[in-house]
Amino acid sequence: MATSKRAVQFANFICHFGDLEMLDLAEEVVIPAFTNSTLKRRYKDTSYFFHNVELMSIQTDGKISEPAIVGKFVKDTILQRDQIFEDGQLVKSIQKLPSAPSSLFVLILRDHKLLFLPEVAGAPGLDSFCTTTERFLKHAHEAFQKSTFESILQNEFPDGANREQKKEIKESIQKRYPNPNLEVVSLASEETLEAFVDRFDKLKAFSIKLLKPNNEINNEGLFKQFRAQGSQLHATSSTVSYRNTEGLVKAEVKDHAESALDGNAEVALSGTDSEGRKLSGSNDDFKIQVVVDSISRVMKLAAQQLFSVFRSYKNSGQIRTGVQETSVEKEVKLARLAKQFSGGQDGNT
Repeated sequence: MATSKRAVQFANFICHFGDLEMLDLAEEVVIPAFTNSTLKRRYKDTSYFFHNVELMSIQTDGKISEPAIVGKFVKDTILQRDQIFEDGQLVKSIQKLPSAPSSLFVLILRDHKLLFLPEVAGAPGLDSFCTTTERFLKHAHEAFQKSTFESILQNEFPDGANREQKKEIKESIQKRYPNPNLEVVSLASEETLEAFVDRFDKLKAFSIKLLKPNNEINNEGLFKQFRAQGSQLHATSSTVSYRNTEGLVKAEVKDHAESALDGNAEVALSGTDSEGRKLSGSNDDFKIQVVVDSISRVMKLAAQQLFSVFRSYKNSGQIRTGVQETSVEKEVKLARLAKQFSGGQDGNT
């Protein structure tokens, strides 16, 4: 059995722990944040959580296996109606109905790309996914820091440590493993960006917020220069802004913005349309959405299908990503994780 047609979205999952990135603490923090089934984010009558999370090894070209975290992101809520229209009249009719729409997600550990498929009407979106994941990362990070602290105490102070020694240990752990920071940025294409820019009659403001990437680099001259300066200042982001109340040159804006479509920058545009109405947008307004059908209900097969769609768009140039910088140490870790993840179950739905 397969799902009906839905639109898959692609995003960059930018996760840092100070100078460390997602892969550095994948096993210690990132994976536990997704696999701890007791974690829930609650807001009024709604709970967000991950369900049926699996660690999988996705086949790419028969030679390379990509380790990935795959699962369902669930919004468990209560739908309520207060009245209905019946026999030409508004009639009071209070009813409550439990509802748990879900989205399927595939997080590729090598290039930290996120494939996100809302499965049903009312499914939770990327914003809720980001907020929930960040909270769970903080919980898993605290647990990791606590276990590291207890391990150091046991190994280095078997007879007990005093208050000052404990303070020094905690400070050293925090310095070595800073708190997590997460940005989930929708990927866009030149086509979707250009279509959105063309909606402006006057494009009055344009800015690019450069984020601290995981292991990708953008060698476009302006970005390279600003990232280098930001690195010297220990900045996690920097912003370039352009304004003109009479209107910027849209063709030039397109050229500059297209260089920022690798998911490591947030683009913001504002101005007016042909009717003089205010118009503004960001990455989410010109994100890529690919309609897919016949997606398997077997999660491992669905993940493989979504990855194939992503790879096809990437190979065709419709999705732009930065150049990967992966050390030998990380390649060894990825290979080990891919081998470890190859035992994922095929039967979950």
